Amino acid sequence: MVKLINWKNASQEEKNTAKLLLKDKYYDVLIVLKNNGFIEYIKSSDIDTNEKVIIRREKKNTSLYKEIRRLTSEKFTVKVVLSNLSSCYVDDCFYARIS
Repeated sequence: MVKLINWKNASQEEKNTAKLLLKDKYYDVLIVLKNNGFIEYIKSSDIDTNEKVIIRREKKNTSLYKEIRRLTSEKFTVKVVLSNLSSCYVDDCFYARIS
């Protein structure tokens, strides 16, 4: 089971979509671009219980480039998803790998 952190403002559709997108084993961070910013989904695990954790962070008025540079400097692998800005399904998204 996956524990969700900071998901109060997320809709049920967003939760389901994020879980589908986060099944990818090759990336640590998923960034979904939205109208006025982006949402980061960070895969992690709880140190005590070794339970999988997904952390959701909404960013507004933040430079995407600086955020990607910060994450890659910390040795995270990042996936950027350009959605159709109303909803993001796995088939409708464009993926860009940042390394």
